[in-house]
Amino acid sequence: MTVLAARTGAGLRWLDPFDPADWPERERPTHLVSGLLSTTLTVLAGAPTAGKTHLAVGMAAALLNGERTFLGRELSGELDSVAFICTDADGAASVRRRIAPLVATPGSKRVRLVDYTGAGETEWTALTDAVADLAPGLLVVDNVLGLVDDVNDNGEAKRVTAPLLRLTQQGTAVLLLTHTGKPGPTGPAQGVNAAIGARTWSVPARVKATLTAREKDGRRQIKAHNNDGEPVTVDARLDVVGEAPVWTPGTGDGGPGQQEETKATAGDMWDALAERVVQEQPPGVMTARGLARHYAASVGMSEDYVRTRLGSLVCWNETRWEHKG
Repeated sequence: MTVLAARTGAGLRWLDPFDPADWPERERPTHLVSGLLSTTLTVLAGAPTAGKTHLAVGMAAALLNGERTFLGRELSGELDSVAFICTDADGAASVRRRIAPLVATPGSKRVRLVDYTGAGETEWTALTDAVADLAPGLLVVDNVLGLVDDVNDNGEAKRVTAPLLRLTQQGTAVLLLTHTGKPGPTGPAQGVNAAIGARTWSVPARVKATLTAREKDGRRQIKAHNNDGEPVTVDARLDVVGEAPVWTPGTGDGGPGQQEETKATAGDMWDALAERVVQEQPPGVMTARGLARHYAASVGMSEDYVRTRLGSLVCWNETRWEHKG
């Protein structure tokens, strides 16, 4: 034990940055999703209807599926497990309905959801200890307002974030969702679109991101400030199929990155593609993910989008593809 550890009684020790023996499990990428999602703590803020949960679900599904990119940003690898702590009413059930259609191989992945309504330190510590035992690659906490009585209380913020930071030290990335303040005459105290409440919520975060939305056409913009890189701005489009979120890159000028569909023609196009699947029976393709890889280029859509749409229309029946219903 070093002199520092002896004095503090905290079991602290100095680490040598040039000695690999001091870093056996500490070498890991800085981001799960480049510029958007840290491997430690990320805070994502947005208005109540901006789509924060949709974005969290979209990133989680991409990581579970081993996708190469999400919204044009590189992923560091594939995750085997993800957990969600939900504080909104119907939170866990809502996340289930959103993420279940997006995970390509649910039998080989662990997605764990829990509704949390506790407000005390004992309950929160017990829950985060349970998360430590589960050891997911990513924990999503949705959202801050359900964790404390006063979001402006620095002490309450420290009580909640301290166990989350310990989880990041054990290898679990944490995504903390919160709201932005209402703009008012001069904007929120920390600036327009800043996370509400005490600064303690976001100070320890390696990535601080905001999500803004134009509800009428599904256009979204993510702005992220990184301790480990340059600021990132991502324009995106959100489509909700059933309840599953499908994210596609934007053009950067407010326009969607994939082909626009009018409501009059979208249904016809997907019905025609489903019929094509049934007629062609693509050789060796027995999963929705395989269908997406086979047909995405031909329709000019992302694999995730094609998989979700076709998954709602056709199913594999042991030997062949058939129409659902």
